[in-house]
Amino acid sequence: MLFRSLSETLAPRLALSDGALCLAQIEAELGNLEDALGVAEVAEDKSNLLRLVVALSLFFELRGHFSFGWRWYKRALAAHPDQTALRARTLWAAAHVSFYGGRYPESVAYANQSHETALAVDDKWAVARALNTIGVLQSLATPILARETLLQSVAIGRDIGDDWAVADGLKMVTVAWYFLHDNAGAQDAMAELEAAGSALESRFFLAWHQAMVGYFARDAGDLVAAAKALQLSLDHSHYVGDPSTGGFSEAWSAALDADFGNIDRARTRLLRLLDTAAVSGSDLAVPEALFALAQIELGEGNPTTVLKLIGNHVTELREAGVPVWAAPLAVVQAAAHCELGELDLAEAALTEAETMIAPLKHPLVEGMVHFDQARIT
Repeated sequence: MLFRSLSETLAPRLALSDGALCLAQIEAELGNLEDALGVAEVAEDKSNLLRLVVALSLFFELRGHFSFGWRWYKRALAAHPDQTALRARTLWAAAHVSFYGGRYPESVAYANQSHETALAVDDKWAVARALNTIGVLQSLATPILARETLLQSVAIGRDIGDDWAVADGLKMVTVAWYFLHDNAGAQDAMAELEAAGSALESRFFLAWHQAMVGYFARDAGDLVAAAKALQLSLDHSHYVGDPSTGGFSEAWSAALDADFGNIDRARTRLLRLLDTAAVSGSDLAVPEALFALAQIELGEGNPTTVLKLIGNHVTELREAGVPVWAAPLAVVQAAAHCELGELDLAEAALTEAETMIAPLKHPLVEGMVHFDQARIT
């Protein structure tokens, strides 16, 4: 099958030095992709369909074709219910794309099924990837546990010579440290990620490394270093076409504009990110963008705007099992209520934030909670 062969040939290279070119080659065939998948679906041998959607997983992620991917993962899995290595790999691909599309409950279900199936059929390729996705999902609520899972994924990747599993596993380890807001703890993983990204000549992995450098530099108050790193991350992300890392770097870079006193520019950038997130594929960065914009509006004396911005996001993120992003938004929500004299609502929001953040031991959010609690008592 020509299209499957094309996708499988290019798939391993999508995160490497020529990834942007490979993505463009697949994108150029997008008009024929639906037909190719349809032909594979009605064929007697369903393996072609599953191999194709697995090969396209990073393409769906990096080009933000989430709805397209979800639809075909469901159809492929329905067409091939047997417990095979190919099904385990398809389940992982569905989990991976679901995570990047912000469908966390679906991602959890697919990842766990992939892991169970991969163990049953002894497919280490799928085991490593399933653990990768399980680990990053764990990091949304239990980052310490997530690190253990992700390091297992990295170890299996090294054992089978799977460069992507190793590099992406290291990337996700840094994600767990980011959620813990622990610069010192992140340094070893960040160094390993940089080494892996450089060895692979991968601007995809180097983009996230620079994003983490910028994030932690801003935390440390080194705004110049943060700006330099985040711009490098944006350059890499734009070259690769990675909306997820690009979204985070844009949110943090815009927040830096506010740090430097460029409030209007920061607000414009953040509003643009929020307006385009759904179509660009950068939904994952929405909580960070909301948090940065809400802080700006608080500083500008616009608490009502803050409450409108946050809306139901705290509830939605909490119900989706993402306290690491729900809690900071609950804190700025509480600060807005406090500014409006709505102390009961402020106290309730802070209690909610404190409950969500307690297992995470997140120093920034804990400090913000305690500060605002002192204001209302």
